[in-house]
Amino acid sequence: MMISYGLEGLGYIVTGTYLVAFAKSVSNIPNIASFSWILVGIAATPSCIGWSMLASRWGKKWTLTVAMLLQSIGIAIPVLIPSSTAIFAGAILFGVTFMGITTLSISFAKELYPKNNRKIIGLLTTFFGLGQIIGPLVGGILISGNGNYLTALIGAAFIVFLGALSLPLGIGRTDRQLKQAKC
Repeated sequence: MMISYGLEGLGYIVTGTYLVAFAKSVSNIPNIASFSWILVGIAATPSCIGWSMLASRWGKKWTLTVAMLLQSIGIAIPVLIPSSTAIFAGAILFGVTFMGITTLSISFAKELYPKNNRKIIGLLTTFFGLGQIIGPLVGGILISGNGNYLTALIGAAFIVFLGALSLPLGIGRTDRQLKQAKC
């Protein structure tokens, strides 16, 4: 859970930091960056409720995994298909997922550790924060090194993808260990 949420923090912030500048570089639509952020906000508005409803059906682990996979796709689409349409699609996928992922992660941590969950939430926040510090630094170095956003944004998509994959693997082991410890 820590690794997954830390990777989310890293990939999410690289996207949030550099996707706007990337959008300006591939589109001649005036104010495309502003339009894309408006779409992020509109998509984010109902996201926590929607993801919570899905989690009640699918379970938090799988819903969180799907949300992170969708976010990684939303990060990659504008870079792989540089167009205004792809930027708007990526903005919608990013908006729909980023707040929901935080909501699900904190809720899931409380479920996994019902006693003394303040400690786990503090650790999650620390890992997420470290990702948010490291992400723009590495992204900036990559962008300044090769003069484009491709490596930084595809890297961010891959990082979030790895976070999504690490979740079911790590949580599965944690669930078994918790059950064994209770016996």
